[in-house]
Amino acid sequence: VWFEEYFGGFSRDYSLQVITPEIGRTDPLYPYAAGRFGAGANMAFRRGALLERGGFSMSLGTGTPSRGGEDLDIFLRLALAQETLCFDPSAIVRHRHRTTDAALRRQVVGYGAGLTAVYAELISRDPRHIWRMARRALAGIAHLDQSRRESSPTSEVTYPGDLKYLEWRGALWGPWWNYQARREVRRLDSDLLRVFGRPR
Repeated sequence: VWFEEYFGGFSRDYSLQVITPEIGRTDPLYPYAAGRFGAGANMAFRRGALLERGGFSMSLGTGTPSRGGEDLDIFLRLALAQETLCFDPSAIVRHRHRTTDAALRRQVVGYGAGLTAVYAELISRDPRHIWRMARRALAGIAHLDQSRRESSPTSEVTYPGDLKYLEWRGALWGPWWNYQARREVRRLDSDLLRVFGRPR
């Protein structure tokens, strides 16, 4: 149970939540704490809004060197575009978690890497974000550390220290892995362009 409550926005209650840009007036981490918007295990978008933002990033996600973050990235880009996001508890999906310790450890590394990969990619698109994020850095570190140290609302089990270490290790590697992922995407785009030519 603690895994769902510590990771990925699974600790929501059963009330409908509408997240608007006005939250930024009281939340110092908005919109960069994209995990507050919920989990990507079950999400839906207005097609026009998604396409207008360029869709999902090809250099983020579990199948890329970045190891994750495609859901946080699109949440963040929508929030930066002043779009409204909504958490609806009536949208239910079954989500299967890892069944072995080794798989869980890889997943936790991926969570840490995916988060910082999102920030690295955001800065690569618009370097001005580095200054905006720097102003929120201390609050962000305190928020992440506090959320991992607090006990679960339904259990006295705290967040395991070895997983905390793995998450931070993944976070340190995330920007480099994202650079590799973006380089692979550029290479793939170049290969496709050479084979098929420019779309008409």
